[in-house]
Amino acid sequence: MYQMTADEGKCNNTYDAITLYQLFNNEQMLQYCLDKFPWAKDYLYYYIYVIYARRESILPTLSSISDREQKDFSFEKAYEYYSTYEKSKLNVGIVIPTCNRPEAIRFLLGYSAPLNRRLGVDIIVYDSSDNEKTRNIVNEFRENGYYNVSYQRYGGLFDGFSLDHKIIQIYTDYADCYDYIWVCRDGLVPVIDEIIEKLRYYKESNVGCIIVDTKSRNEGIEKEKCYEKIEDCGLFLREQAHRLQTLGMLIFSGEFAKQLVKTEPINDDNYSLWQMAAPFHSFAKDPFKVVFFSRNVFATNEKAVDTHFWGKAEKTIRQWGERWSHIIMSMPDVYNEAKEECLMVYTVDFHPFSARLVMELRAYGGLNAIIVCKNSSILKQVTKTPMWYFYTISLCPKWMLKIILHYNDNHKGVFSGIRKKLIPNMNDY
Repeated sequence: MYQMTADEGKCNNTYDAITLYQLFNNEQMLQYCLDKFPWAKDYLYYYIYVIYARRESILPTLSSISDREQKDFSFEKAYEYYSTYEKSKLNVGIVIPTCNRPEAIRFLLGYSAPLNRRLGVDIIVYDSSDNEKTRNIVNEFRENGYYNVSYQRYGGLFDGFSLDHKIIQIYTDYADCYDYIWVCRDGLVPVIDEIIEKLRYYKESNVGCIIVDTKSRNEGIEKEKCYEKIEDCGLFLREQAHRLQTLGMLIFSGEFAKQLVKTEPINDDNYSLWQMAAPFHSFAKDPFKVVFFSRNVFATNEKAVDTHFWGKAEKTIRQWGERWSHIIMSMPDVYNEAKEECLMVYTVDFHPFSARLVMELRAYGGLNAIIVCKNSSILKQVTKTPMWYFYTISLCPKWMLKIILHYNDNHKGVFSGIRKKLIPNMNDY
């Protein structure tokens, strides 16, 4: 087996060596490596031409391959050696909870699996579907060489409303397996290449709770800040509560996840949004360093945008009216200064009671005047959309609203422009 010299080993970890590798074209890189590892032609073909391996990782990976397996080559073994080396620097698992959305998973994996394979990052599809379609898609990807993709069936508790038990089970299953666990809903496509080096840095700094967001939701700029003192509580809640409504904005270290599961069980103060609420409760008891930054970390899953979990009016109002307001107002007293500001459910791309979505709740989700009347006090707390609008839409014929929504989809902005002139304070379409 070829052994790197001390100078070569040192060089492989320097900026100069990495820059040199990047200047090589594929043929030059192949020849450079073959000069050092004459036996490794098959491995090098796989690393350079199949998975587009990180150049600086190829020589250290080749040096780790046993004498026996130098001659016993397979794509799967080659990836195992490569991923082992990448994971020695940072071991990340992206877990995608899903249910009956196979085409969303196919799109997500088609986008993410190649990039994450190159970085040695695992993607676990955590599925509750009532059929085998999602499992079969994952198997297709594995058969096509995406050994970083795996399938896990979840058969645990689901009460028809909250995903909390499923999320907690994810952390229970994988906290001992990874340095960081990124749980992300299937409506987003996680893009990790821009943040992988930052995660390595935060691993060395023992940061257990990381909040991420995409630049497009943050005025198109990169932001970064941290919260670590009890005096930060008001700012922490004010700046991050709405962001954490979305499953995918939190990355936990394995150790932090285990601690959170142990110390913050599901209760009435966090039920239905456990992952969002639990860090705030834990921080209030014993502050720890929380880092937030924005980069290009998400793409839109085009196969998931037309379907969403909150499709029924009563379920939507229960989650983003009743439960959200209760969760915010039940935060520890150190957050009191920010609670009222956080009640309004409105972010740059998520406002479940916007003018358009109220129409959808009537046209497709069963909204009626009885539901509006029963929940009027809650709705006034969480949305700017006036109650007269709720009542008006709740009395409109469903067929008419479907026509209006269809027309608006094909003539973008028509009704939004009318709405802004007539009711300037109402949420955007």
